[in-house]
Amino acid sequence: MKIWTKIKKWFADHKPSKRRIIQLYAALLFNANIKGFVKGTIYTGPTKNICTPGLNCYSCPGASGACPLGALQNSLASSNKRLPYYMFGIILLYGIIAGRWICSFLCPFGLIQELLHKIKTPKIKKSRVTRILSYFKYVILVVFVFIFPLMYMFRRVPLPAFCKYICPAGTLEGAMGLLSNKVNASWFSMLGPLFTWKFILLVSFVVGAIFMFRFFCRFFCPLGALYGLFNKISFFGIQLDKSNCTNCNLCVKKCQMDIAHVGDQECISCGECIDVCPTGAISWKGSKIILHANEINIDENVTPIGTPEHDKLVEEKKKKIKTRNTIIKVSIIASMAALLIGALLYYNVFYGRNDDKKSSENQTEVQTERPTEPPIVIPDTHGMEFELNADGESYTVTGLGDVTDSEIAIPATYENLPVTAIGESAFANTDITLLSIPSSITSIGAKAFENCAELTRTIIPESVTVIGENAFAGCSKATISCSILKADKPAGWAKNWCSDDVAIKWLLPATGYKVGMLCPEMSLDTYKGSSFNISQTKGKVTVINFWGTWCTPCVQELPHFNDIANEYSDSVAVIAIHSALDSDTGGDYISENFPGTKMIIPRDTQNDDYFKSLGGTVAYPMTLVLDADGIVVFRTEGSLTHAQLKNAVELALSK
Repeated sequence: MKIWTKIKKWFADHKPSKRRIIQLYAALLFNANIKGFVKGTIYTGPTKNICTPGLNCYSCPGASGACPLGALQNSLASSNKRLPYYMFGIILLYGIIAGRWICSFLCPFGLIQELLHKIKTPKIKKSRVTRILSYFKYVILVVFVFIFPLMYMFRRVPLPAFCKYICPAGTLEGAMGLLSNKVNASWFSMLGPLFTWKFILLVSFVVGAIFMFRFFCRFFCPLGALYGLFNKISFFGIQLDKSNCTNCNLCVKKCQMDIAHVGDQECISCGECIDVCPTGAISWKGSKIILHANEINIDENVTPIGTPEHDKLVEEKKKKIKTRNTIIKVSIIASMAALLIGALLYYNVFYGRNDDKKSSENQTEVQTERPTEPPIVIPDTHGMEFELNADGESYTVTGLGDVTDSEIAIPATYENLPVTAIGESAFANTDITLLSIPSSITSIGAKAFENCAELTRTIIPESVTVIGENAFAGCSKATISCSILKADKPAGWAKNWCSDDVAIKWLLPATGYKVGMLCPEMSLDTYKGSSFNISQTKGKVTVINFWGTWCTPCVQELPHFNDIANEYSDSVAVIAIHSALDSDTGGDYISENFPGTKMIIPRDTQNDDYFKSLGGTVAYPMTLVLDADGIVVFRTEGSLTHAQLKNAVELALSK
C-alpha cells in the first residue's frame, strides 16, 4: 500500500498544470504534420500562408503554418513594391488579442525552454543586470528584423536576417529536424560556417535556458519584444487592480521574468503571481466570461436575506451558473479536441495522398527502361556467304552471295553453328534497305556496311562489343538504334564507326533525377502566358534552376544563370523555374532585374510538383544540367558559383 501511495503522490506532484497542457496542445497543433518528420520534408500546403502566433520555424518538418517573424522579414524585403499590410495586420491582431500571453501559452520554443529549465542545476536568479539585458531584444528587433531586411530590399535581395543569423528555433526545429532524417543526408555536404555559427548559438541558448528561466525569451526574442508592446491593451493576459494593491512586491519576487510590475512589457502573463497576491488584486483579463458562484446579485427588497425564498433563489442561481460554466468548459475542450484531431488527420492522412501516389508511380517508372525501337522482324535470308572462324565453332558472314532481297536478316546460325561476326566490307556498296542483326553477333568488321546509301534502319543488339572503323560510313539515310545506353558504349567500338550524317538512337535510360537518368518532363506555365516543357529544348544542353524571390542564395546566384544563357545562347537553354511560394513576384523580379533575358522563366505547379519529381524536398536553390539527349549529367542542391555552373555546362557540352 505504501508503494501505491508513493506512486499516487508522485503523479499528483508531477501532473501538468493547465498552462502546461495548453502549451503541449499548441505545440502539437502548430506542428501537426507528423509525417514530415518521417519523410524528412516540410509541409507547403495552403495553411502555410497563415502565421502561427508563436516562434515556430517555417522549415520545421512538422510545422503547419508560417512563423510571423520570418514572414514579416520576407514581406519587408519586397516592401518597395507593396507595404506588408498583411504581416503588420497579423502581428497587430495577435498583439491586441493576447500580447505576451502568446509567449506563455502558445509558443513552442517557449515550452522547450521551460522544459530545459526543469533540469536540476544551480539557477541564475534575476537581478538589475538581467533587467538591463532584457532590453537587448529590442535592439535585435530593430536591427535584424527591420533594418537589415530593408537595407537588402534596395539590392532586391531578400534577407530574413534574424532567421538567417540568430534564430535558434530555425536551427533546432528546421535544420536539425530535417538533417536528422537519412533522406537528407546529402545536405551535410552543404553545411558551412553559417550553420556552425548558428549551431553554436543554439547550444548557447540551450545551456542558457537550463541555468536561467526562458533565457532566449528574456534577452533575444524580437517576437516577444513586439508582443510586449501590446500588454497593456491586450484583451487577454494579466491585469492589476491598483486600488487593491498594497505594493507588497510578492508578485515581482515570484515572477521569474524581468518585470518591474505586473503586466508590463516583460510580463508573459503566465498567471503564477495570481495565487501569491494577498489582496486578490491580480486577475485574468476576460475572466468574467465564466461566472463564479459567489457572483450572485438578488434584489433584497423582493427576497430579503435569510428567508427561505432567498436561499432557494441563491441555490437555483448557483446551479444555473455551475451548469453554464460546465457547458462553456466542455464546449471549449470539445472544440479544441476536434480541431486537433482534424488537423492531425488532414496533415498526416488526407493532404498529399495524391502526391504520394504519384511518387510511388514515379518510383516504378524509374526502374523501367524503355527501348528506343521495336525489333526488326524479317524472315531469315538464305544464300549468304559464310566463313568458318578459327575456333571451328562459329561463323562470320562475309557477303550477300546470291541474295537479291533489299530487306535482309542475318541468320543467327549456319550449319548448326552460331554466326558471331560480320566480316570486313561484307555488305559494302549494296542496295539493302532494312537490316536485321541477331543477338548472336558480337563483332562488326570495318566498312561492313560502308556506302549502303539506301539503308534506312537497323538495330545493333547489346551483344555487339566490337565495331570497326567506318562500319556504317556513308549511310546517310540510315537510323541506327543502339540497344545500350550511350554512356555504356563498349570501348571496342571505333570512334569513327559511322559518319556524322548517320542518325543514332541510343537506348533511353531509366527516368529519374539522378546523374545518368533521363530527366522527367512536365508542362509548366511561363510568366509570358505560354507553356513550357523540357522536350522543347532537346538537342541543346539544358540547365534547370529552381529558385524563388524569397530565397537569398537563389537571387544571389541567378545572375550566373543569366550569364550562361547569354554566353551559350546557341547551344544551351537555361530554365529558371520559380517555386510555388510567392510565385506572383517572379515575373516582376525578372522584368526589373533581367530585362530581355534569354532565360526561360516558368513557374512551378501549386504543390511544386516538378521540383519534387526532380528530387527536391525543401532545399532551394536546386540545379540540374542535362545533355542534348535530356540525360542528367549534373545535379546539386544549394547555390553555385559562376565557375561551378560553367564547368557543369562544359561537361554536358562534351558529351
